[in-house]
Amino acid sequence: MYSLLYQQKQKAEMEMQKAKPSFFVIQRASVPIVKAGPARSIKVGLFVFVVALILSLYAFYKEGDLIRFLLGDLVASKIEETKTGRVKWIQID
Repeated sequence: MYSLLYQQKQKAEMEMQKAKPSFFVIQRASVPIVKAGPARSIKVGLFVFVVALILSLYAFYKEGDLIRFLLGDLVASKIEETKTGRVKWIQID
């Protein structure tokens, strides 16, 4: 009895699979007319600019000139004097 019911269930499931499609299309694909994003050349140019900026800042840092470049000679010399211990207080007019 049980095997007969199981076979009927299997047969019904197979018929349902035949009647029902495996997949269906919700909306047809359309070819875009205008590009959605910026051009690749703009992306590459921006990437090259950012990398060049990072590498130049790193080169200034390795040479010890980053503080002098960013803050100016006067402030950088005062900071260096403070690091060496020659000047303890900085008076800014």
